[in-house]
Amino acid sequence: MEKICDDVFTRVNTRVTDNLQRLQSIDNRVSLAQAKIDKLKGSNKATKVFSSAKYPGDDSQEKYSSVYAMGDSLSEVLVTGPFFWV
Repeated sequence: MEKICDDVFTRVNTRVTDNLQRLQSIDNRVSLAQAKIDKLKGSNKATKVFSSAKYPGDDSQEKYSSVYAMGDSLSEVLVTGPFFWV
């Protein structure tokens, strides 16, 4: 049972760490955009903005990966452990 709990908490901790890194990356992009906006604020100079017709994101979205997709260690623990859960 301890192996199962350790495995679950390790997987959740890994997912939280990955999401924190993604959030930090987004926060950095927002800060950079805000700095550019602040630079343009209050300017009396004409500003021409060029924009593509397409949204500047990826063509495909990132697939969701389950917390349990990282490996089969939990299934091995469940099958070989003191209880037989399938």
